Amino acid sequence: MFLYWKTKGQVEKEIEQLNFDKFVIMHPGLIESKRPEFRFAEAVGSVLLRPLRAISSRFSSTATEIAQAMIQATQTADSGKLIWDNVKIVDEAKKYQA
Repeated sequence: MFLYWKTKGQVEKEIEQLNFDKFVIMHPGLIESKRPEFRFAEAVGSVLLRPLRAISSRFSSTATEIAQAMIQATQTADSGKLIWDNVKIVDEAKKYQA
């Protein structure tokens, strides 16, 4: 897990150094998805966080919502480095229209 965060941070820094006009970093919470393999920690987290989702979008999002937010990110006029937390991801996913 720690290697994941370290690698993710390094990749974000390296992308920033490429000086794109715009790039969006997604920081989702727990990603809810159906997997063929069982992951105990994800299953427990999903069960505990699902009721909270009715109150707040701060804790989790679906893989579909993240993909929709990524598509929305390409449509914004914003420029520079953008960091979208889980709340922003879910909000932007709601704006998505196929």
